[in-house]
Amino acid sequence: LFGMTGTADVIQISNRLTEMFSSGNVNPLAVLLSITFILVGVGYKIASVPFHMWSPDVYEGAPIPITAFLSVASKSAGFAMFIRFFYSGLTSANESVDWSLMLAVVSALTMTVGNLAALPQRNVKRLLAYSSIAHGGYLLMGGVLLTPEGLQAILFYLAVYLFMNLGAFFVVILIAREIGSETIDGYRGLLSRAPLVAVSMAIFLFSLTGLPPFAGFAGKWLLFLAVIEKHIYWLAIIGLL
Repeated sequence: LFGMTGTADVIQISNRLTEMFSSGNVNPLAVLLSITFILVGVGYKIASVPFHMWSPDVYEGAPIPITAFLSVASKSAGFAMFIRFFYSGLTSANESVDWSLMLAVVSALTMTVGNLAALPQRNVKRLLAYSSIAHGGYLLMGGVLLTPEGLQAILFYLAVYLFMNLGAFFVVILIAREIGSETIDGYRGLLSRAPLVAVSMAIFLFSLTGLPPFAGFAGKWLLFLAVIEKHIYWLAIIGLL
């Protein structure tokens, strides 16, 4: 991309791509290829499919506070970079090279694989890792839109995700210290042993699922509303499923 535009400034990249496409002095395939490679780098950072394979193993193997940090801070930083680059630098290129369709496919795959792969997990940290992958897919839905509404939905969802995911990992830390286990079996009878902890975990999980009246529902509502208003119905249907 630098070789084609002669600059590393994000805004200048956008301006020069616009000029080059209007004058026909650029190969659209070369631009698409460069955007694809950039998306691979960012996709690895935010653990989107098919660049997600590292995430469950790292989440399970790392100490719980490090896992919590990776699931929130690392993902937020990745999406901050995504917003800065794709919204500021490549929006103009989408008119000539439809890279947002590629992003929509990645979003659909990410939320589908993340949710389905979470079902058979017995380790809570590994379960939350796949949950984190799925939430990355939801967030990418907002990135597909390239509109202020999509950007607002991403930022709101990230803020909500921060609290509900850190809260869930805080409970995992408490349980692991108490019983020395990170498996789902260790949570049996939690309501009778520690009612406040059990209710808190239920709230965090209901919010992560997106059930009303919790904040996770509001975050998903904004994302799906923005996608439907943009008439990308197939992505909204996959997200709802």
